[in-house]
Amino acid sequence: MTLSKILLTEDEVNLPKVLLVEDDKHIQIGWHGELGAKLRLFSAFTLDEARTTFRAHSDWAAIVMDGTLGSGPANTPPLVREIRQSGFGGIIIAVSILPESNRALRKAGCSHESRKDTLPDILLELLGLPPIGVY
Repeated sequence: MTLSKILLTEDEVNLPKVLLVEDDKHIQIGWHGELGAKLRLFSAFTLDEARTTFRAHSDWAAIVMDGTLGSGPANTPPLVREIRQSGFGGIIIAVSILPESNRALRKAGCSHESRKDTLPDILLELLGLPPIGVY
């Protein structure tokens, strides 16, 4: 399932690309609503979707990584290591609600962490873009 549009305007094509790896569709929808005018967002709800989407593009501005996709213990740290080993040196933000998962994600290579509700503001700041409501 994807929340990304198929047809993009020329301006949308030039927006910074951000991969959102989060299995809660309501959180994804909220992020798209808050950030969709400033960023070109790609959603991944599973590890396979995240891996495939990451590999399909080489010009990511940032990646947002939840700690667990599905249920159980944190399962995304190996993906973060894989992304770092591929040569991606950009921003990866850990957004798990569990502090121990965020620690594991930081150890695996996430450069920052955020609560899910403050992610839009933190992401825009890290990308050097105006905050929500300012264009």
